[in-house]
Amino acid sequence: MEELLREILTEMKTIKNEVANIQQDVGGLKEGQIQLQQDVGGLKEGQIQLQQDV
Repeated sequence: MEELLREILTEMKTIKNEVANIQQDVGGLKEGQIQLQQDVGGLKEGQIQLQQDV
């Protein structure tokens, strides 16, 4: 019984670490999304300026 509880605890620790890694990955993706949105905003501003120049 004690060995089974140790195995369960080990698995739970592993899962906790994996969840933390996923949270970090999601955070990185959100930062990337924000950067892409800013880049697209800049491109739209450039497009508007070109249309005005033409």
